This record gives sequence, C-alpha cells and structure tokens, in this order.
Amino acid sequence: MNKLTAKPSINDIFASIFLDNQYLITDRFSGPQFFISQDIQNDQYLYCLKLEEQFIEAVAKSDTSPFVFEKSYQCATLIKENKELAKMTYDLLFLQKETNRIEQQSYPGFKLNNPSNYEVSEKSKVLFEIADKIGLYHVELSGHPMTQIAPQVLEGELINSFIIRLRESVKKDSFKTKIKNQKIELNRHITQIKRYIDRIYTKNPKLIVASMVFYYQKDCANKITLNESAAHIEKFLSSLQKDMQQGFSGWWWKREYTTETSYRYNVTFFFNYEFIKIDPVSMRNQLNQAWFVVTQGQGLSLDRTTLSPQNTMFGANQNFIVYEIVRMIMRDLFLKLKPDRKFDHSGMGPLPKKLMPNEISPPPQLS
Repeated sequence: MNKLTAKPSINDIFASIFLDNQYLITDRFSGPQFFISQDIQNDQYLYCLKLEEQFIEAVAKSDTSPFVFEKSYQCATLIKENKELAKMTYDLLFLQKETNRIEQQSYPGFKLNNPSNYEVSEKSKVLFEIADKIGLYHVELSGHPMTQIAPQVLEGELINSFIIRLRESVKKDSFKTKIKNQKIELNRHITQIKRYIDRIYTKNPKLIVASMVFYYQKDCANKITLNESAAHIEKFLSSLQKDMQQGFSGWWWKREYTTETSYRYNVTFFFNYEFIKIDPVSMRNQLNQAWFVVTQGQGLSLDRTTLSPQNTMFGANQNFIVYEIVRMIMRDLFLKLKPDRKFDHSGMGPLPKKLMPNEISPPPQLS
C-alpha cells in the first residue's frame, strides 16, 4: 500500500515522538545543534513503551503461562515453557531495568519516569499497576525461571502470576471500554481533520502549505504557564488571520511539551496562493516574526521540511499532509499530554463551506 494513503505504523508513530522530543540550541562556536529532551533521555525509553504495547497484546491473545512447574516439598522441575512469551517477558523486564539504570532510578522492574505533563497509554497503566501489586518492582530477576526468590517461590512462578493477573485485567469489560472510547475519540479527531483538509483543497486547489514548530527559548521555558501559552497561540493565529485575510485558508495545530522548551506547537498552515504571492523563505520568516512578537521575544520556531515529498511548500501532496497530521494525532495512543479542563490541546480553523460541483475549480498544473 502507498505510504501516503496507509495508516501510520507503530514504528512511524514512535519515530515521530522521538523527533519531536528534540530541541535546537544555536551556539556561536559550534552552530545549531539538536539535543534530545531529558524527558525521554534517548530512544530506549520509547522502545520500552512500544514493547509494552506489543507485550500486552501478546498476553491478551495467549491462554497459557510462560512456565509450567512440577513441584514437591523437596524439589521443583520445569516441565513446559512457552518460549515466545517467556522471552518477550524477560526482554521487556531487562530492557526496562536498563532504562531505569540510564535514568538513574534506584529500583528494578517496570517503574519508569514518564515525560513531564504526559500520561502513558491505558495498556501501560494497567501493566504498571499489576507489576506494583505483586511486588515486581522489588525483585532482582536473574533471567532463570528456576531461581528461588523467596521461600518456596520461584522466579518463574512470580512471572506466571504477573502474566495471569495482567491477562485477567485486560480482558475485563471496564478495560475494553476505556480502549474503545479512546479509539472512538481518536477516530473522531482524524475524521474531522480529513474532512477539513479535503474542504480546504477543494475550495483552494492552489495552496501554499507550511508546517512549522513554535516553542520557547530554553532560559524562559519553565516560566511559561499553560494559560499564557494558550493565549499566545490564539493571538498568533488571530494576527495571521487579520494580516493575511483571504490568503489565510486554514490551519491545524497540536500542543506538545518538553522540559527544555515548555509548550510547543506543531502547526500546519494553508495559504491561498492566489492572494499571497510570496516565496517559502519569506513566508517562514513572516510566521517566525509573528510568533516572536506575540510571545514578546520569547518565541522560536522550526520548519518541518519533511511535510512535502518534494521538500517544497508549494503544491504539497494532500495525502502526505493528512498522513503526517494523522501520525501526530495517533501519538496520543501512547503518550498523551495530560488533559486540561479549560484548554484543548489541538485545534483547527473554521470548516470551509462545502462548494457546489459547478464552483469547484480544476487543480492547477504545477511546474
């Protein structure tokens, strides 16, 4: 299937999360450099999250325990092993233990620090909850199921208990309802943005599409509140509407967060080239200046050059734009900015009026 019309894969989504957890610092000696946010440390944290999702799906589909023992008062024998499930369990446990070590945590097991202001998926939440209840955080696992970790208790038996309880939890109706509702909300958002972009392209077949990231300087990032930042993005978009009028066809934005840059916004702009005849570099400079002004000199921006398959903002492929936006929306399945009662964490412009067939212009032939 063509990537531009395909649903983003889990690898695509996690790659998107990793890229957006980097920030730019310009040094007068070494020049501009990208750094990974302390919130994720490195891609190993994200690999843990991805493996958790795959692990829980495997547990839910399984109907056996990793290990079967035959025990007497004097001895125990491992008589059967689900090698695939056992390997996946140990792989996850040791990977997370190593990630904890990198993040300088003092405990073994599943417990991980999540990025600031974010919550993990429902699957990861239930995994942490079960691991905590059975004391998995406090056990140094050897990797051998026959290792005795307490009087009359084998390491493999503790893992079996973990798997059984986890399977019971993910098969409960309450858990399934949470997952179902999350997917319904996500699909609603995706349907809205697809309809919105389709209307924009139908009404404005010749578009300039710009995708940029707006954030804050590191030395003032932790001083920016959500109230202030929400006011900045609202004022920013309003100023563009006022300045560009008919030339500003629409927009979509999503709020993210990193410790180093505070709140940051992935924004996709749609401009009507019939009204705004401006080159891409000048357009980027104008957008950057508008953000700089509304943030009173605290704002910075980056250009997302990957948005257009031709590395140009002119005539960007509609399917590619939808794909990139859907990929950003689907991040919320795994890492979601904590909800706020007052502010939504994403938004889009007014839905353009649906045109009659005789009002639709043919797409331009771009050179």
